Amino acid sequence: MKNFKISYFFNWFFFLSLSLTLLFNDNLFSNITEGTLQKTHQKLLEKTKRNLAEGTYSSKISRVIAKSSNSTDIRERVNSICECLYMAYKDTANWFSHYEYNDPESKFKNSIIIGDQIERRLSWEGFKLSYKLIRDEIIRTKERNDLVASVEKTKSEFTHMMSIFQMENDLTKDLLNNMIGKPYDVLETLINDEEKIVKKIKEELQKRNLNLPPNHIHRMALRISRRAHDIGYEEGILDKYIPEPQDCYLEEFKN
Repeated sequence: MKNFKISYFFNWFFFLSLSLTLLFNDNLFSNITEGTLQKTHQKLLEKTKRNLAEGTYSSKISRVIAKSSNSTDIRERVNSICECLYMAYKDTANWFSHYEYNDPESKFKNSIIIGDQIERRLSWEGFKLSYKLIRDEIIRTKERNDLVASVEKTKSEFTHMMSIFQMENDLTKDLLNNMIGKPYDVLETLINDEEKIVKKIKEELQKRNLNLPPNHIHRMALRISRRAHDIGYEEGILDKYIPEPQDCYLEEFKN
């Protein structure tokens, strides 16, 4: 009997609590609207969306598209993605006109702002790519801007650096276009053949009368190969993920 009374009391208490919660629910949460959340926590919401996109979500969809598309369509699509990423980088490079690189108020080291800029450029062209690709491109963007900050602050030097990064974009497109329709073992060789990529970089630097120190040529080769890998995997050109080299992403640019 005692156990029955205790059980009855807790059942009664539970339903009373539930009724009160339902009764006052509108009043408790009436001020929390979708608009309020978007206004107050926009960055958090955007970051959450990107986190949810991480993984193979985009690549699975793109792999289906790739199988039903011809090589010309795929080529146009990957070239457009490369152009979006390059334009997003130029957007961040233009911050040098307004901020000092090491100024705490500057945006150069803010991953969320850089990621928003990259995602915005992709969205304008109708691309919905995974957070992983955007995260990797954030690191590559930070690395390039750090290089720009290390050279003399003149208009001619800035123009010179932008020409170098335009060349990097062109070489990424060339590598991606060469990857289309190739079997996995050939793709793995193309992605991992740093010596061949370095040779191509040196040829293009000479052809365009541009200069870049040897250690930065190595860094550029890594950016080209991994960007091509990320886009290729995202767009279904690659069926499997190829592990990145150990020194692919410098620790100082990961945060």
